[in-house]
Amino acid sequence: MSAFAHDLEERLDDVVVVTLTDFGRTAAENGTAGTDHGWANCMLLLGGAVARANRAAGGERKVVADWPGLGPDQLHEGRDLLHTTDFRDVLAELVHVHLGNPNLRVVLPQHEFKPVGLVSA
Repeated sequence: MSAFAHDLEERLDDVVVVTLTDFGRTAAENGTAGTDHGWANCMLLLGGAVARANRAAGGERKVVADWPGLGPDQLHEGRDLLHTTDFRDVLAELVHVHLGNPNLRVVLPQHEFKPVGLVSA
């Protein structure tokens, strides 16, 4: 992602790259030393709109969430990442702020949007 951002140069202001998955993985291993589908996951965002929001927040933010940690007492049901931010709020903010589409009810019907503060116009 760093090389991609570097190659885009000033065009990075017009781009937002989002990585996400439809499910997470448990933080704790299962009985066969693997992991199961989990309750929460993480998203990575890169782009000019993300950088502007970071500057507006007073500097570079590494994690935008109420990050509880990975300790046994910090995991959901002792094994999963705790779900702290709804992915629909992140995507809705990108659609509304970065893409300029105010019709969130059409894009994400029946979802009550909560601003996340990840991107800035």
